[in-house]
Amino acid sequence: GGVASFAPAMAGGPLGMAQDEQPYPLWHAVAALSALAGAHVTITHSPSGLTLIRGRGRRGIAGVAANLGPDPIALDFPACAIPENGPWDWIERCAPGEALTLGAGEAAILKEEAA
Repeated sequence: GGVASFAPAMAGGPLGMAQDEQPYPLWHAVAALSALAGAHVTITHSPSGLTLIRGRGRRGIAGVAANLGPDPIALDFPACAIPENGPWDWIERCAPGEALTLGAGEAAILKEEAA
C-alpha cells in the first residue's frame, strides 16, 4: 500500500522486467498492479504469508495474490498463476483455474468473473 511509482533498474536485461524479448514473471505482476492504479483496493496479509491486493481494475483485473511465506499456500478462489515464461499478452488470455497452490515467492492474478 502507498506505492506511488515503480522504477526497475532497467527495462530489459538481468535487472529489468524482460530479457531476449521474453518477459519475466515480474512483468505480469507489474502489469496487473498497474491495471489497479486509481482503483480502490484492499490489502490483506495472512499469518501464512499470503498477501492479497483486491480491487476492480482495468482489463478485467480483480487483484494479485502473492505467497510471501516459506510454505506452499492453497488458494480458495480462482486465480491464474503467473507463468515462468509467458507471452507479453498472457494476462489478457489467462483463465482462472479451480485449484491453485502458490509456492514460496509465487504470485497469481485475480480476474473479474464474466457476467
